[in-house]
Amino acid sequence: MQNEQRSAEGTTQKSTKKLTVLVDGKGKEATTTLFVGNLSWATGEKTLEQVFAQFGGVRGVRIITRFDDGRSRGFGYVEFSSAESAAKALQARTGFMLDGRSLRLDFSEPHRGTAHVPNQDQ
Repeated sequence: MQNEQRSAEGTTQKSTKKLTVLVDGKGKEATTTLFVGNLSWATGEKTLEQVFAQFGGVRGVRIITRFDDGRSRGFGYVEFSSAESAAKALQARTGFMLDGRSLRLDFSEPHRGTAHVPNQDQ
């Protein structure tokens, strides 16, 4: 959540308040994207979107699939427009039964690996 604050010089500065939520008894910084695990192979993106739509601001849903046959790998991501919406969804839908499976949810963290950049000098 960003708020604008005016300094004594009259310039505007943005301050960022971070939302912290208890996940498995630990305080975690809320992000706008949820990891959704333990998905049934039968669960589609449209169904997943419907499960989370009531929390508002669903910007995108993707289920990760295998390269060779396109079958679900059993997990995906739901992106919200705000960390507050994601936090509400996490608290309400952890353990939710979907297609016979109990959902595992957590805030998604950015990948910290190094990206391979091909040699462009060739």
